[in-house]
Amino acid sequence: MNHEMIDEFKKEAVKKLENIKNCFLNLNKGEDFLTQFNLILKSFHSLKGSTGMFGFMDLHLHIQKLESLFESQKNKGVITKAQIDYFLKGVEIALKKLNGESVDFNHASLTDFDFINSTAQTSNNKLSKPNNRGLIFIIDNDKNISETLIKLINEEGFNAKTFLSLSELLIALKIENPDLIIAEMKDNEILKKVRELNSNIPFIAISEKLTTEKIFDLLSQDVRGFIEKPIKEELIKPEVERVFAQSQVNALLQKSINYILYQYNELDIYLKDTSKENIRLSLKDELKNILHLQKKLIHKS
Repeated sequence: MNHEMIDEFKKEAVKKLENIKNCFLNLNKGEDFLTQFNLILKSFHSLKGSTGMFGFMDLHLHIQKLESLFESQKNKGVITKAQIDYFLKGVEIALKKLNGESVDFNHASLTDFDFINSTAQTSNNKLSKPNNRGLIFIIDNDKNISETLIKLINEEGFNAKTFLSLSELLIALKIENPDLIIAEMKDNEILKKVRELNSNIPFIAISEKLTTEKIFDLLSQDVRGFIEKPIKEELIKPEVERVFAQSQVNALLQKSINYILYQYNELDIYLKDTSKENIRLSLKDELKNILHLQKKLIHKS
């Protein structure tokens, strides 16, 4: 198969993926479900055939799974924002696979997807106003505590979702990436399982009898905040705000340092090629100091 045919296939595939993306965005705006559904399914079906024909088998299997999951929603006549986000992420991954990138994607099963649907609908019914500051997951087997937390947190403009078990939380993490998790910590199982999926999500621990020993143990595992039972409502919002702000600062700091490192690599090559060794070593020392300071700041936070 010649290069011209493959290039033409890629151009058409990009168009179809962009069409799928736009249709999902239309669904997110509340446009007619059946119209957008048929347009999306048609594009998925076409992509499934063409990717198989041109030998893009990894992409072919990815599209096939997305199509099958999406088709299962037809009789429901509705799709939640969480599910739309899942498919938009799937489209993004498809574009990367089309360009030859080796990327992973956690494909949800039909059971997982139905669970996310019911969870998202339940949580959205509890929202008192449009919430877009960030997504917070709450896990506590005490329903009264969960309801209190979700009410207080949503009042501050966050989108909070509650889970009563670890298995439910892990299913949700396959679909969405929260900005913060507030979890009852009777042991370290929740931390361990969540870290296996995403090591960067900050935690606030809910616990009875927060002894100094327990606090230091949780801090050593990068838990950022604490809520002691019985909970005091007036302490919840300040603690959530503090940990959320810290996590945002850390994320911005990491992004800035990544940019500096990217720029430094190119500059280092230039300085080496032009024999400007003194400047090169000076910049290298400064960069080491920045990275050392970053570690200290993250550790203190």
